[in-house]
Amino acid sequence: MNRYSVIEEKNPREIILLRSHKCKWGRCFFCDYIHDNMSDESRENLESILNSSWNMYLSDLEYKNSITKNTILNYSNNYNTLLAKFNGDSAVLAKKLMLVDDCCSKKNALYKLGFQDSKGSEELRNLVDYYSYYKIRKNDLRKVQTKKVALLYFNGVITSGVNKKGVLGSDSVEENINRIIKDKDILGVIIRINSGGGSSYDSEVIRRSISLLSENSLPVVVSMGNVAASGAYWASMASDYVIANKFTITGSIGAFGMFPTAKELLEDHIGLTFDNVKTAKFADSMYINKDLSEEEIEILNLQIDDIYNKFIDVVSIGRGLKKDYVKNIAEGRVYTGSQALDIKLVDEIGTMYDAKVKIAEILDVDVESLLLVDIIEKDDFKEIFMDTFMNTNIPLDTFKILNDIYDLQDRNNVYTYYPTSSIFF
Repeated sequence: MNRYSVIEEKNPREIILLRSHKCKWGRCFFCDYIHDNMSDESRENLESILNSSWNMYLSDLEYKNSITKNTILNYSNNYNTLLAKFNGDSAVLAKKLMLVDDCCSKKNALYKLGFQDSKGSEELRNLVDYYSYYKIRKNDLRKVQTKKVALLYFNGVITSGVNKKGVLGSDSVEENINRIIKDKDILGVIIRINSGGGSSYDSEVIRRSISLLSENSLPVVVSMGNVAASGAYWASMASDYVIANKFTITGSIGAFGMFPTAKELLEDHIGLTFDNVKTAKFADSMYINKDLSEEEIEILNLQIDDIYNKFIDVVSIGRGLKKDYVKNIAEGRVYTGSQALDIKLVDEIGTMYDAKVKIAEILDVDVESLLLVDIIEKDDFKEIFMDTFMNTNIPLDTFKILNDIYDLQDRNNVYTYYPTSSIFF
């Protein structure tokens, strides 16, 4: 996990991080920004999902390759000793333990698979790549694929505005959903999610947009990718059915507030000072050129608690679960897809194809008849601010964290977000 404690060392009050007092785990993943070690809550939750993923991985290897768990554990924990027995040849070791079937060159592999002769000079089978095959088959498929289903991709940090690389813009989502509703040939929608969430405000905007599909008699099935957590999970609550991969990182039902105060940076490194005239006590609230007052922190805390309570309500209604039950499994915890199925946060473990099967079942049509239709779709203060930083002697970690914060862009500085870089497989 990345650490940004340089912020605190150089400017102790540069990052204000708040969480709901009801959300035990809601702060742990963002302590990376202000502390140089992992919190106990963070460690506990990460160990839970990593152990879950590791056990599923071991079971898959044991089932599909007839390798015992003890063999894999021995390989993982005593790799150096085992490798020494084979003079450092990892390929021969892997074959001995039946992790692979054979060790050979590409030429020999093609010969053994029957694609080439023993000399590698003659093609024994006619091969065609997938895209060429699909191009040939496309017209035939069009004859049977007569039922249109829209396919939406939700990728990146949830924020306002339009979609761009690494960002899911709520304005783009609203526009695309309106396009779907206007297309009377579209019978349903599959949403593929790969997002750790982001702005709480825009997560709700997206959830309401999805609910419009149901109001217009269009069933919605969510297919979760690597990550569908926090604000992305919030948004998925307007769907009719949720399918996750067993390794999907999901849940993270929590809220936090993170606000940058750059008073020292602006004054000491850029040479900017500020003065103001205001008409009311809080007229200059939440400006980065000054430290937050205790009253402003109180305001943020009240907003965070409100968002957390709304999140609980959204999940309770969306999943048909009692509010007390949701509170018990929430608190900002993340889960694997398999764990999420056990606690009723998702409906099924499966793939994109399973989402297609489900939408066909809901529509009462043959799955082969479905035609999936992809729905595709400036200088600002952030850019000016960051450009200025790049031309000053500011630590790179400082630039990185401020860039992360500005990418979120929530109107109230309250977020439902899980950093996808925290988990690696």
